[in-house]
Amino acid sequence: MSATNQANDQHAHDHEEGAFDPTCDEERDVLRATLASYYMFRRAAHWTYTHRRRRNFYSLPNAQQDVLRSIGWLQKLEKVDSAIEANATFAEYMLKSGSHSFGVDYHDVEQWKDLATPEDLDKARSTIKQFVRDWSDEGIVERNMTYGPILDAVERLFGMVTPHCDVRILVPGAGLGRLAFDLAREGYRTEGNEFSFHQLIASNFILNHTGCAKEFKIYPFCHSFSHHRSHEYHLRHIRVPDVHPGTELNRYLEFTTQDGAFGHRPGTPKTYRYKPSQYFSMSAGEFVSSYNTPEAYESFDCVATCFFIDTARNLLDYMATIRNILREGGAWINHGPLLWHFEGSDATEPRNPGDNKHKYGDLRGFEQVQADVEDAETPRLPDFSELDGMSQRPSFTSSNSSQTRVDPGEHPEFIENVPSGETSPNGGIQTPADGESSVSVSSGGHIQSSQTPVSPDATSNAGSFRAPGASTSTSNQPPSAPTGNGGHQTSAPAAAARNSPVSSNSHHDQHSHSHSHSHSHDDERDWTGSLEFTLEDVLRLIDLYGFELLERKTTDPSGYINDVKSMGRYMYESEFWVAVKKRQVSEVVDRSLKKFDIQDLRQGNGFGGSEEGPGEVQAEEEDLINFEDEEGVQQPAEQRAGEGH
Repeated sequence: MSATNQANDQHAHDHEEGAFDPTCDEERDVLRATLASYYMFRRAAHWTYTHRRRRNFYSLPNAQQDVLRSIGWLQKLEKVDSAIEANATFAEYMLKSGSHSFGVDYHDVEQWKDLATPEDLDKARSTIKQFVRDWSDEGIVERNMTYGPILDAVERLFGMVTPHCDVRILVPGAGLGRLAFDLAREGYRTEGNEFSFHQLIASNFILNHTGCAKEFKIYPFCHSFSHHRSHEYHLRHIRVPDVHPGTELNRYLEFTTQDGAFGHRPGTPKTYRYKPSQYFSMSAGEFVSSYNTPEAYESFDCVATCFFIDTARNLLDYMATIRNILREGGAWINHGPLLWHFEGSDATEPRNPGDNKHKYGDLRGFEQVQADVEDAETPRLPDFSELDGMSQRPSFTSSNSSQTRVDPGEHPEFIENVPSGETSPNGGIQTPADGESSVSVSSGGHIQSSQTPVSPDATSNAGSFRAPGASTSTSNQPPSAPTGNGGHQTSAPAAAARNSPVSSNSHHDQHSHSHSHSHSHDDERDWTGSLEFTLEDVLRLIDLYGFELLERKTTDPSGYINDVKSMGRYMYESEFWVAVKKRQVSEVVDRSLKKFDIQDLRQGNGFGGSEEGPGEVQAEEEDLINFEDEEGVQQPAEQRAGEGH
């Protein structure tokens, strides 16, 4: 049974708020439109960027055609065509891996290719270009300017906590996953959250379906003919990824604590050893709907927002959600401009029920900040009858993916201190033959945790989806971990939580993210207006919502188009701050916040039963949609560990 059919058997048309539900016609069409945009990219790009220019060329007087021939203008278009072919093949790899992860047969894409709009195709183009910043050597300067302040702040605030997996970090608007990846490979328990299918499919591909560093060659600058100093710069290529995620995330980390050191647990071993992949996941869903819930209450020690807060239609909803998910004393780290993406939207305009824009849409992440100034044409398709000679089904070579599954796991295994220079018997990087883990893309903030056997030649196991409405299970310790306390930290005193930027109890209040809600007219996502704020306004709101600023600065001018090889550069100033959550909020804000009966929830299964031992999580049965890879390796539900919150 296919994943989609299995979901249909388990779930009617109502669906979880904040989660992508493959059984909902509207959401399924949005997913198909995204996949179709990667499928149709080859045809649309050739038509838009070279075919029309050739037609324009041959419409010129012959004498002017001769002038352009003398400078090799037609040969330039041939080289652009070759670059488009490379980019389109890359897009089709994402089509195949994304279809597999979301339980869609990519061979059927021809049947619903017409769902892809010019806007969908333009997002595919923009996503390809975003790989420059996030996953290439050429993007390191931009990453250092953009992600660097956040990574440095996390190290200052939480670097003393051992092991790092005791610190739980959420990255909303995770995009292609680079910031979340960089945090995870330092050992922090990291969850990336993303709303865009284009971004989810691309991040799933780069994290799960690459075999080595520098594996793919793409030409991200060929789609725009403006601001180029030379043909060489216009058609220069980059190689992605700059590092192999599977290798980085399956390399063992060790953290050693001393008696009396911050984070040391009396009576437990002093050395902790684990892979970052055990504590890394990506979730699919709208930020407010997924996390402004009782299940997510005080579940994170840090929220890292990068080029994110200005994607809000209503910033107050974002702030309320951040307050809800942060533990008291937890840190909100922000970096980005105030380029309000929905500026000018009118909440009084009637909403067209058939228009998906308000639900999925132009939520522009970091990759689209430059859209208003980048002179790239939107890829478009002509009448398909004109493309009979160009149309062909994409072909795929067999993947050598390492299939690293990045999931939150249980606490790291404990080892006795190993003398310097010696290797632990369990050391080394796990190979595919040993059964690697891979990045799980889960819906609505759900966390999937697994260590499942896979075929070395399988393309991917990523993208396990929880059946909507199913109960969320939590896992016991992995078989390799000793029984008993297992190294889980006991509940920290309230005073310790107040005096530390992170509560040292990162495992005690474990919970599930079921996010089951019914639609209503009061749903925040039905509101189609927009509110914009000055920096002065934002700083006042930070205080009203019960955050105390520890650091704040305006960073050096930066921009997505920050390339000396380009004549057009987009520069802007970003604001950076670190704020910690205080116990109290202002009276006016308190009246606006959702009120959750947390005590009742704690007495149920949401936060783990009170009868559990310190740090232990009761196992429950879990209803997951299982996928088969191309080699027929089934992923049984009982082999998947549950959520490790």
